[in-house]
This record gives sequence, structure tokens and C-alpha cells, in this order.
Amino acid sequence: MRQITYISHSVAWTDTLGHIYINKNLKTYNKGLYNRVLRHEKQHTIGAYNKQDLKLDFKNNISQWELFKFCLIYPLGFAQYSPLVKVKDTLFFSWVSLLKLIITICVITAVWLIFK
Repeated sequence: MRQITYISHSVAWTDTLGHIYINKNLKTYNKGLYNRVLRHEKQHTIGAYNKQDLKLDFKNNISQWELFKFCLIYPLGFAQYSPLVKVKDTLFFSWVSLLKLIITICVITAVWLIFK
């Protein structure tokens, strides 16, 4: 059984020990989205981020649009998209987070242009 810690920033992630961190507001915001995010995090491998984890992050049933709407209501959720990540007391650059940020910006721009 994986340990789950509720946090006030980001959306969710799993560390290399399999510990799941999930935004405490997600459960009250939308129970269905919370369950999908939690299931997704439980599917991540324990250990270093690998090819299987990358595929999982791009092939899932969690809409980036749903996550964006959550982040609009809970702005600290946008920390999920920061390419600078702090783990323990070390700050490092995450190319995966940068890629997610670029995709999110492209989707938001496309939606804005469609409904403009």
C-alpha cells in the first residue's frame, strides 16, 4: 500500500519511493477527477522516472483542460507545471514538466483562438 500525503500546491506526483503527493483540494473539487488522478499516480513505477512512466503521463484519461480548470480555482496547482522542481533540498530542472507546460500553453491558446 502506497503512502499518500495531501499537499496544498501542485496537483499530484509520485516520488521515487512510490510515495504519492496529491492536492488536498482535489477531493472536494471533483471526486471523479480525484479518483482518476489517484489511480494514475498509483500506476507509476517505484524508482527512477522511466519510459513506462513517460508513456503513462501522455496516455491517460485525465484531461489537461480539467486540470487547468482546477488550477484556475486553486492557483497553487499551477506549481505542477513549473520546470523547476524542488526535491528534498535540491532544486533541479525537469524537462518533463517543461514539456507539460508547453503542451498546456498550446492547448489553452488553441481553445482561446477557437472561442475568440
